[in-house]
Amino acid sequence: FSRREPANGGLLIAEADSDRGVVRASATVELPVGVNHTATATSTWEEALWVINHPDPAKQGTSGLLRFGFFIQGTLDATGAGVANMILAIEGNRTIQQNLLNIGATSVTGPKVVNAFIEGTIGFVFGQNANFTFRLTTSAQRRSGVTGAGFAEALFTNSGYWGGLSAVEDADGPLTGFTFGGPDLDFGATFTTSTIPAAVPLPASVWLLGTGVAGLLWRRRAKAAAA
Repeated sequence: FSRREPANGGLLIAEADSDRGVVRASATVELPVGVNHTATATSTWEEALWVINHPDPAKQGTSGLLRFGFFIQGTLDATGAGVANMILAIEGNRTIQQNLLNIGATSVTGPKVVNAFIEGTIGFVFGQNANFTFRLTTSAQRRSGVTGAGFAEALFTNSGYWGGLSAVEDADGPLTGFTFGGPDLDFGATFTTSTIPAAVPLPASVWLLGTGVAGLLWRRRAKAAAA
């Protein structure tokens, strides 16, 4: 957690942490007239040295595909000259970095509520060590070319959860009978297409947080409008 009140005015807050299967990050900035500030927070979860073994020993060493789900919830808001952004990305030793979600909010777009269940894929080789990293980055800063005062906030705290595996595939399609030779990735909520909306059970505190954030955003925007 970092909070700074620079001598030239304004406020910067950045907060991030993570756990296995969970990423959390938030960034807030208050922008006085003529001052540029940027607050950035990045949270990463790395799962290393996992191995999936093919049920057919002859196919060890061939390429596979892991299909997963990931839940992300949060809010973006900005007024005046501010802009708020969030990026959820994944990369690995067999997976080129890809942005699973990239969303921004300004005073023009208005606040945005993110409540998404994302399905993605991770490449690997059967019988060989692999790794992947989830990275959640939030930022709040001045919008390019816009003068005046402003505010921006990206709140994604207690909001990113691993949703479990949907499938492990080889060149012929989905497999059964595969085994893990390292950390078991089939934790969290295992889902099917019909259960995706309810795939990840969230603690009651998250829903309370969402309600509180909505009220906070309304009060801030009302205060900005009155000013």
